[in-house]
Order: sequence, then C-alpha cells, then structure tokens
Amino acid sequence: MKVLSKSRFKTGLSCPNKLYFSGDKSFKNKEDNNTFLATLAEGGFQVEALARLSYPSGHFVDAPYGAYEKAYKQTLELLNQDEVVIYEAAFLYDGLFVMTDILVKKGNHVRLIEVKAKSYDSTQTGTFIGTRGDIRSSWKPYLFDIAFQTFVAKKCIPKFHFEAFFLMADKSKVATIDGLNQMFRLPDNGDIRKDVEVKISAEEVQKTSVLSEVNVTEIVNAIIADEHQYSDDLCFSKAVPLLRNSYQNHSYLNWPTNYSRCKSCEFKIDSDSKKAGFKSGFEFCFSKQHNWTETDFIRPNVFEIWNFRGQKLLEENRLFLNELKKEDFKVIDEPDAMSSRERRWVQVQKRLEINPEPFVEREGLKKEMDKWVFPLHFIDFETSAVALPFNKGRHPYEQVAFQFSHHMCHADGTIEHVSEYINANPGEFPNFKFVAALKKSLDNDQVLFFDLQHMKTVS
Repeated sequence: MKVLSKSRFKTGLSCPNKLYFSGDKSFKNKEDNNTFLATLAEGGFQVEALARLSYPSGHFVDAPYGAYEKAYKQTLELLNQDEVVIYEAAFLYDGLFVMTDILVKKGNHVRLIEVKAKSYDSTQTGTFIGTRGDIRSSWKPYLFDIAFQTFVAKKCIPKFHFEAFFLMADKSKVATIDGLNQMFRLPDNGDIRKDVEVKISAEEVQKTSVLSEVNVTEIVNAIIADEHQYSDDLCFSKAVPLLRNSYQNHSYLNWPTNYSRCKSCEFKIDSDSKKAGFKSGFEFCFSKQHNWTETDFIRPNVFEIWNFRGQKLLEENRLFLNELKKEDFKVIDEPDAMSSRERRWVQVQKRLEINPEPFVEREGLKKEMDKWVFPLHFIDFETSAVALPFNKGRHPYEQVAFQFSHHMCHADGTIEHVSEYINANPGEFPNFKFVAALKKSLDNDQVLFFDLQHMKTVS
C-alpha cells in the first residue's frame, strides 16, 4: 500500500514536485547522507525519550515499517481503554497515514502531542503568529505537520474530542541536575527511537524537565479550515488530496518553479552523482517547464549568484547570466566599500569572462588595513548548543564553548601559534575557563579575526 505519511506530506508542502522524485529511487536526494541532519535527528530522539518520561507507563505501537494496517489496529485496540498513553499511535484513513509521538486518552478526550527539539521560549509571545495574523514561515512546516496528524486521527475516530500540543525544549528553563544530556544514550544498534538507554526516572524528570507543553489546537483547527495557507497557491484542503494522489499514482504535478525553492532543492545533484547513474530532480523540472537542454544545465545561471533573490528573473524566464544587465542588480556605487549589489554584478561579470582571479577592492581594503594595529590575532573556536543541557543551571540550546586555537601575525609577517585550549573534563561547564584562557592569551591586544559568521555572532 502506498500511503501519504506525515513526512511525505511535509515534503510535498515544500514543493509538490518532490513527491514524484521521492517516490523514485533513480532520483538522488543529496540530504540522505547529510551527517549534520543526522546529528540533529539524534538530538531529537533524546528529546523524545525525555518527553515520554513526562507521560510514563505508555504503550509503544510495535509494528514493522510499512505495516500500516497492523499499526492502526494495535492503536484502535489500545484506544478501547478508558485511559491510556500511547507512543507512536498510528492512524490510517483513505491513503493517509500518521504516527503521533505521544497520545493521551481520557474518556473521549484525546491529547495529541508532537515532540519537537526545536527551541522555544515560553516567556515570549507571538511565537507562531506574526503581527499581521499569519503563521510565521519558520513554524509553518511544524504546524501543518501536526494539523495533518490531527486531521487524519479525527477522520479515524470522529467521536473523540482532540486537542493538539507541541512539547518543546524551553530556553527559559534550566536543568536542575548535572548530566541530563548523558542520561539518554542512543543505541549503536536497534531502533534508535525506541531503544534509547535512559538513566533517569520519571519521578526525577518531573522535577527537572526542560520541556514545555504548548497548546496549538486553535491554530491547527484554523489550518484545517483553510484560514491559513502554506503558500499563495496551496491551502490544507487542496494539499491533502493533491499530494496523496501524486504520491500514490507517481504523477509529476508540474508545480511552477520557484527561485528560492529550486536553488535549495535537495534533488539538485552534482556531476559525480550523475556519473553514478542518478537523475536530477532539478534538471527534470527545468527540462519540463523551461525547455532547458543538456547543454543549458552547464551554462552559467542565476542560481549561482551569491545571496540573491531571483524570482522576478525566473518569472521573466531570464535565467542565464548572459541575459542579465547591471540594472537588474540596482547597483549602488559606494566610495569606501563594495555593496552587496555590486558584489553580485562583479560575480556575474567574472563568471561570464571565465576569470578565476579573485576581485580585490584595493582602496577599501587598504583603508581598512591602515587601521590595524599589530600583532593581529586569529581565533578559531568550537561550540556546542544542544537541546538537553550538559550541566545543572544551564538552558536548552545555551552555547557551550569548549575549544579554541590562537595564532598571531606580527608586523614583519611572521606567524606564531600562541596558544590553544580544550576542555575535555566530563561534567564540567567550560565557558568560564574558556573565556579566562582566551583573555589571558590575547593580553589586551586589539585586532581580532574570526573565520566564520558563527564565530562572530557567538563571540
């Protein structure tokens, strides 16, 4: 049976064409082996394990992957109890399938709880809805996801009254014990969702949980009633049958291309993947919708331009760099610096000239360098921000700085490795020692260089 699951529903919301590619293994998804996303997912499994301790004595729905009817039947059997907590409750309705993280039933009242490792601050207002009354774009995938779960569950058991909740890591809370993160160990083998090794009791969790429950029932009902749209041309009631039919029939929807979506498309692959025999979803769309030929895909195009919004050019079907003019970038000449608009136009020119030499804005650079006071310090450091804190008194997603290396450039051009610091002591909060060591190493000098934007913002 081919069913539209909640993960496929989210994929289709981001771009309906992706359901065609995700249902065909000849199209490569470059995120499948993304180690960064895998690490984020592991943090999510830890949060789920902590969340289940907030609703103890629950029953796991235990069915093999793809056994949709078996999982649904198990869920219905458990729901015969007057009061029950179910983990991974499954609902199957008319080609739609969802599994909920936690379901709590008392009588005919059901609380559907979606666990999220995404950060949240319960002291702030307007988290989900902006000043204009629209759902904030960063929360749309999550809210439409739980709306889909609620919709399918209601269709399966319409006699029950449903409420929808998020359970999230709350940045306003602090851990009251040390080592909370290490109390949830992920298995090397087995089911990473169900076989997490837990070293804390449900009673202790009630005292130290850094999670908060947020009722999103009103927003969810508004989404199902089409009071909020996912995009200008896609509302909930349209999305559900459209995406289900596309996935079940393996039909390409020919959904209009969009600059930002297409630029970041996970089905846009490199030459090595194509040599390995995989097909590119990006190329499939642009062949269908823009009549690009094989040679067009190697021509310089607007998707290469740094930090650029090119939807207008896409709508005008001017997608190749040799079709662009300086006026398209509204270049502003600034006397002492290169504007972002000018930088983009320079990139276009050099790409068309096949000129690999770097562009240097010499006058502006010289003016900046004349301000430098030697020695110059180059700092590289490493931090971690996790949902479940390592230490007592720390917040979810609080930055933990544990390593730096410090190099110095002298006026005569010589480079010196001055110092380094790493804190590998289990259970120790390293930030204060990190700052003290860095301050001592810099010794009141002035000019610092950081390599990445992350380092600039964290510092």
